[in-house]
Amino acid sequence: MSTVTSSSASEPHARDPHAEERRLERMAWWLAIAGLIPFVIGTVGVWMFRHPFDSMALEAQMSYGAVILSFLGAVHWGLVLRMPYGAPRALLIWGVMPSLVGWAALAFGPPLQHGVLMLGFLAAFIADRRAVLSGLAPAWYARLRLMLTTAVLLLVAAAGLRYIVYPLVDAFSMVPASAKGIAV
Repeated sequence: MSTVTSSSASEPHARDPHAEERRLERMAWWLAIAGLIPFVIGTVGVWMFRHPFDSMALEAQMSYGAVILSFLGAVHWGLVLRMPYGAPRALLIWGVMPSLVGWAALAFGPPLQHGVLMLGFLAAFIADRRAVLSGLAPAWYARLRLMLTTAVLLLVAAAGLRYIVYPLVDAFSMVPASAKGIAV
């Protein structure tokens, strides 16, 4: 006599693992999109505001970028913690690299810090893609990271471009030197 019935599959405790993963993926996408807000605000801020608010927007965006790079490195430590025996040491080593790149980016001024941060995000994407291809992370994570990396690279590049464009505009400006400090 079997204790398993056909109705046991429809009981509340017997959940569809694919539904659970889709729910997790959906939540990750919403949180990730919300995580782009500081990058958007920073980019808008450096273009729309004048001193000292443009500097505040720059510092906020760069600091946030460094923190997010650290987070991306920590993802790889999390992967190692899931498989403590036989985990590749390269994952632990890589897990520290993004935070060091983010920290180094903060030591430079614009637009060099933008370039360093962008290289860090590009390297993090490559490492995350390799983790997905190795089966260490779900396939949807690669799609999420591609969208996020593309958005972050575009936003950080747009913010960095401000520090290339504005000095050129100021150099060819017809505004008298005495009026250049006045906010428009």
